[in-house]
Order: sequence, then structure tokens, then C-alpha cells
Amino acid sequence: MRKIKYGLIACAAVLVIALGVGAARAVPAARNEEYTAEIATSELTVGLVENGVLIPNEGELLTNTFKENVIPGKNYTEELSAVNTGEVEEYIRVIVTRRWVKVVKNEDGSTTVTEIPETELDPALIRLSLKDTDWIVAPASGNKEQVVLYGKHIVKASETVMFNTEISVDPKVASILTHTGSENGSVVSSYDYDADSVQLQLIAEVDAVQINNAQDAILSAWGVKVNIADDGTLSLAE
Repeated sequence: MRKIKYGLIACAAVLVIALGVGAARAVPAARNEEYTAEIATSELTVGLVENGVLIPNEGELLTNTFKENVIPGKNYTEELSAVNTGEVEEYIRVIVTRRWVKVVKNEDGSTTVTEIPETELDPALIRLSLKDTDWIVAPASGNKEQVVLYGKHIVKASETVMFNTEISVDPKVASILTHTGSENGSVVSSYDYDADSVQLQLIAEVDAVQINNAQDAILSAWGVKVNIADDGTLSLAE
């Protein structure tokens, strides 16, 4: 009933509404920590791979995803995978969080990051291409920002399982960020948020549990009831 959790990996990329304005940038990630639990003489550990590159403990997502202005409606390659970096078989869970933040540079050179409420800017406008072939995709209860993925199959040592292929921004975001009205007979547009200050944030959290007594281990670690078939396939209990 032990579990291993690969720490938080976060990055924000600037959303540019107008073509040819600004450039995609990244902000420093939150510090990541990796915890290991000894099982006999082997370790139960997991990692996160982005576009074929293992993300280090202090790393960022999306740093190489947007090589141009972020164009709403355009799909960008963002292949995310969970990898068993240990020596024993395990079941893996991934929690993906997507949200909007407002980044303001202060006069003293510091930066203030404030989350934009989902009632003002829907996190669902950040579109992911999640794979349900090897994963059970379940929205987090009461949280529109999060999606939880449970691996259907036992993941062997050094095995990598992809859970996302692309990322994009819904074109509807342009109508939400802008407000069109008239002034003295002329059509004008005003922004609720400065496009340069609005950033999307993507966070992936990966953790795993042992396959021995998996049903009890998963209930204890993840708080969900599951069924385990004879071949090891996992499904959520109804």
C-alpha cells in the first residue's frame, strides 16, 4: 500500500491573441521533488516525459512547444508520457491541471502571478488531446481545472505510456478576452485582460502504487475503488 509521487511540474506560456504580437515565453517552474519508497530491494518511482525528453526535477513544460505566437485554434505538439523509472511494476495515475493566470511585472522588477477565476476564463478553453486507449480519463470532482487519468494496465520497469499528444487554445477565447462596442459611431474593442499578461498554465502530476494488493493500495493512496481483472487490467468500480 505504498505509493510514490513525482513532484509538481509547472510552466506558463504567454497567450497572444493578435497575430504578430509578442512571443511565447515561459516562467520558472515550481520546484519539483521526487520521493522514493523502498519495496524489498527495489524502488517504486515514476517520471514525466515531454516530447521525448525526461523532465528533470527542476523543469518546465511548454518551453519548446510554442516557437511562435500562440494562435487560438492551432494544434501544437505536446506529447506527454508517464514513465516507470523504477525496477518494479506499478499502476500509474496522472493529474493534469490547466488554468489561466495573469502575470504583472512590478516596478521593483518582481513579478506577481494571480490565478484568473474559472468563472471569468474557463480552463476548458485550454484544449488537450488526452489518450483514452491506455487511460481512464475522469474529470476531477468539483474542479474544472483538473483531469485525472488512471492507467488501465500494469506499467513495467522503464516502460513509457503516453497520455497526451497536442495542446491548443479554443478560438472562443478571443471573444471572451475582448469586448466590442461602439464609440461615436466607430467600432472599438477593449480588453478585459492585457493579452501580454494572460498566460496559460499546465501542470502534470504523476504518482504510482504497487501492484501487490492493488485494490487496497489504490483505495488508500488515491481514494477510489477499482476492479482488477485477471490480466491486471484496471477499471473504476461503479
